[in-house]
Amino acid sequence: MFRMRVVVLGNTVLEMVTAFEKVSGKKIPLVMAARRPGDAETVYAANEKAERELKWKAKYGIDEMCRDQKWREHLSLNKE
Repeated sequence: MFRMRVVVLGNTVLEMVTAFEKVSGKKIPLVMAARRPGDAETVYAANEKAERELKWKAKYGIDEMCRDQKWREHLSLNKE
């Protein structure tokens, strides 16, 4: 029998947008709309499950991850 484990790690879309805005210094245009058919009403995540079952723990928070991504993007766009 095939068994699958799902471990949800993450942030809300709004948290990601806010973090990228902070890092980039630019406002990201948003359109707030109702949920689409099939969208989950509520989703919860527990990082403790990843620590326990995957023996994995995030080193960085959302701000550090977005800052790192922005820096990598800057470097790739400014190659000579």
